[in-house]
Amino acid sequence: MEGFSMLLLYLSLVNNAAVSIARDTIDRVQFLSDNGETIVSADETFALGFFSPGTSKNRYVGIWYNKVPKQSIVWVANRNKPLTNLSGVLKVMDNGILVLLDRNNNNVTIWSSNTTSSATQDPIAKLLNSGNLVVRERSNGDDESKGFLWQSYDYPSDTMLPGQKLGRNLVTGLNRYLRSWNNSNDPSYGRYSLQLDIDGCPQLMIRDGATKSIRIGSWNGVQFSGQAAVAKKTSIVKYNYVSNEEEEYATYELINSRTAFHMVRVAPHKLVLETDGICRRATWSNEESSWITISKKPGDSCDYHATCGSYSRCNSNSNPMCDCLDGFIPSNEQDSYSDCVRRTSLNCHGDGFLKHSDLKIPDTEKSWCNRSISLEDCRGLCLNNCSCTAYAALDISKGENGCLLWFGNLNDMEELTPSLQNIYIRMAASEYIYIYACVFLSSYNFLTSLSTTHFLETIQESKSRKSRIQKKKTIIISCVLSFGVLALFVISILIYKWTLQKKGKYY
Repeated sequence: MEGFSMLLLYLSLVNNAAVSIARDTIDRVQFLSDNGETIVSADETFALGFFSPGTSKNRYVGIWYNKVPKQSIVWVANRNKPLTNLSGVLKVMDNGILVLLDRNNNNVTIWSSNTTSSATQDPIAKLLNSGNLVVRERSNGDDESKGFLWQSYDYPSDTMLPGQKLGRNLVTGLNRYLRSWNNSNDPSYGRYSLQLDIDGCPQLMIRDGATKSIRIGSWNGVQFSGQAAVAKKTSIVKYNYVSNEEEEYATYELINSRTAFHMVRVAPHKLVLETDGICRRATWSNEESSWITISKKPGDSCDYHATCGSYSRCNSNSNPMCDCLDGFIPSNEQDSYSDCVRRTSLNCHGDGFLKHSDLKIPDTEKSWCNRSISLEDCRGLCLNNCSCTAYAALDISKGENGCLLWFGNLNDMEELTPSLQNIYIRMAASEYIYIYACVFLSSYNFLTSLSTTHFLETIQESKSRKSRIQKKKTIIISCVLSFGVLALFVISILIYKWTLQKKGKYY
């Protein structure tokens, strides 16, 4: 009897040890039931199990932050097909497919990973410290270079975690994008999506169904173009962007803050697309016992796509918010949100470019880009193509490099201060000569040192940063005064010459 008791104790210890070792893993033998069981990542940051959102009684398999008191779901497996009872089982099949079964309904499959791969020997599903649930061969250990049979990071819900990719696999066609929940009680597909649009030069876009809602912009080598410049010293996030023949995607990582004595680990962090279409980046605060917003889109009315018309800039602090760019006038004087049109039409030959340094660059849907072309060659390409309406550097991480060309009207521009990226907008020769003459007459000593090749770009930098209306008034007044001074100067010369002639000293 004593020997039998010792045997039971031994088996119990072995079983507990096995559970302890495999606490972040399920396999063909150890599965996950809906009885309060969870698996937890090795560093205990994330947990996976069954849950019911809000006031709903439906059951879902999801991943959440393990040590955040307020359950924060970051991924849902069966978001569009919930269980209505507690009979769910999550397990790994012999062929390496991860499945969610309903035991009360003849083990019908509620959800599966749909893994398509070569034959597997001993597949397991493991929850990594990153919050990524992966299916892989047990023999691969922690060597991620050998790849995964499947991973949850490839199929996001409404949340993007550090290290997760948002974008496209150009070979397989896989599109990794966020999709909002329907509401706080229902994680099924909602109205909004955040994805990388690859029509034209790729850009991040929030859509309401098929309609553009908020354009975060294209990658400029430092950040996405729809954001004001962010000081590196104050940022806890570093964004990265990969563009090659196989993939086009964005990702981000957290930056651990350092002090003179130690490194401070950052708190739990997430980027979530909420049910109302707001994209929010937040970090958990133990002091506040809540998620603290770091940034969000939209930040104001100008963040919504095409709030103002073509060739118009949006400034939420101005009244009206919309104002035509220099050289453009409203198409409808009664509607400040209408398109702006050129004061002087282009004639292709002899056109120039006006530099803008304080704009969110326009929608790149009708654009073309190339990273290997210099900015000077980019200017030439645009100048020699009558359909090209503007150009900009594609990469500003080490000066202005690469080429981004626009064709057609320029839409969805917003005043950004500060902005890191310049855009050069095509103007008729007579238009920029007019602007040049006005500024030249009022700033002769300064402008005589400028290169005539790019005089228009430099002129724009010297203009006042005051309100757009005040700037236009200033230019008009300057022109009037300058022409007045010029007239007086010419008259003085004529009088002086006439005097010399009278005295016989002019030849």
